[in-house]
Amino acid sequence: KSLLNSAKLYAHALQSEQFGVTASGVRIDWGQAQAWKAKVVKTLVAGVGGALKRAGVSVVKEFGHLDGPGRVSAGGDAHTADHVIIATGSEPVWPPIPGVQDNPKVVDSTGLLAIDSLPERLVVIGGGVIGVEFASLFAMLGAKVDVVELLPEVLPFMDAELASKLRPAVPGVTFHLGCRVTEVEGAAVKYTDAQGQRQSLPADVVLMAVGRRRA
Repeated sequence: KSLLNSAKLYAHALQSEQFGVTASGVRIDWGQAQAWKAKVVKTLVAGVGGALKRAGVSVVKEFGHLDGPGRVSAGGDAHTADHVIIATGSEPVWPPIPGVQDNPKVVDSTGLLAIDSLPERLVVIGGGVIGVEFASLFAMLGAKVDVVELLPEVLPFMDAELASKLRPAVPGVTFHLGCRVTEVEGAAVKYTDAQGQRQSLPADVVLMAVGRRRA
């Protein structure tokens, strides 16, 4: 969200003349945007830590495992409770597409947030919330973005009519719907389109955004 805010400010600066504001030399400094993001994250993490402390919550930063009902061992200590909540979060799904494993050009959402420089061409595999959000971010920053989605419409959990109206509202992004990715060769995404024709999209970076699963 911090990077999206930076992109929004950049886009507004580029379009400011129509509002009577003239700005010159507008550019995006990706390194500074990343530094701002890191500062925001650090502040938010510290805030959550402070809230936990004020609420009397003890945080144990160790690997833990369940020893039995209501008993958790972590860092050599045993912790007991009437109820134990397992909330380990989620992780990105990596489908068995040839060429994606151990490919430095293919990243998940965490990896894309950490890239050193802006790509000129980004291909997003997956048109869900994460994929569309990242597509809009990098398109606003000037990248050529393609989204390849297996289903006939993006954002499958959204009303289809709303999703269809959203796509034209995301400038700079080309959506390829009803397409099945068959391989990633380097940073080129190969897929079969809705008519059964084989296609290929070149990229500098490929984002794998087909969903998440419980960690």
